Amino acid sequence: MDFLRRITAAFTARWMSWGPPATLRETVTSHLASEPSERRAPFVVLFWIGAANVIGGVVVFIYLNYISDPLSDVTHRNTTSRLALFVTYGSIAVIIGGIRMITAIRPVWQWLIRPRPLQPHERVTALHLPITMAREAMGYWLGAVVAFAALNVLEHMGAAEILRVMLGIFLGGVSASAFTYLFVEVSLRPVFIRALEGEVIDNSLALGIRAKLSLSRAMGSGIPMLWIALSPFGREDREAIIDLALLAWVGIVSGGTMVYIAAGSVAARLAVVRHAMLRVQEGDIEIDLLVDDGGELGRLQAGFNEMVAGLRQREQLQNLFERHVGDEVARHA
Repeated sequence: MDFLRRITAAFTARWMSWGPPATLRETVTSHLASEPSERRAPFVVLFWIGAANVIGGVVVFIYLNYISDPLSDVTHRNTTSRLALFVTYGSIAVIIGGIRMITAIRPVWQWLIRPRPLQPHERVTALHLPITMAREAMGYWLGAVVAFAALNVLEHMGAAEILRVMLGIFLGGVSASAFTYLFVEVSLRPVFIRALEGEVIDNSLALGIRAKLSLSRAMGSGIPMLWIALSPFGREDREAIIDLALLAWVGIVSGGTMVYIAAGSVAARLAVVRHAMLRVQEGDIEIDLLVDDGGELGRLQAGFNEMVAGLRQREQLQNLFERHVGDEVARHA
């Protein structure tokens, strides 16, 4: 563990040498021994963004070339050019996208490890990161749609094949972007705690419970089912039956995974609120919840804090009243 920590410290100091002063690099290195969840947040975000989009790209490529594509000599010849474009475009997108996403996260990380009062626009920027990252990822998927459509046109593919490829890549991009949003939102909770500071910002662009669950179900099951609808394009054999069964299982697993992530995020916060309410019921009114969501759950957490603050104020007034009139009079009052 010490070896890994030294490696991480060296990498972090090198990364921060791109621009921030030496004092900030020293601050980053010194913070490597404390608050691990906050320090790791940017790296966790980048890892999950990369994983969601790389896995999505591989799945789409396999689907278009080995599952739904007609098995012909033309298809096998085109697979080589598609693979070359996939590797080239994917590498460029990962490099450029990684740099842009690091640039977006970097200011947030600076005030995360070096706490200071935040300006309103900085708080809003931090809360917009999930939707910003999802839009960024979707932009590269749209670029892939154009690139592969152009390749098919140059190879004189039919209109049905071009449409199938474009829709397949687009739907894969929508699904990967949805995964990106959910992963970033879960990974950046330490950032949201600092940005919200116990309050909920109205223009945080955070999805509510209904929107999250609807997005999860639609992206998890809707996208594979649309792929199923596209699968028979250009096919005259009966092998599509096997493909449809396989894609149905993909829909079940993908939908279950996304719903599990979204529902788990909601359930965890509600469990914390419930535990806090039990503590208040037992007489502990010194508890305050950390507000880590910009939607309805954040409003619930902030409302709980306001309720407990009111109880504390009421107890203080009661103590003052008893001090002035005596316990006996206060009990009869």
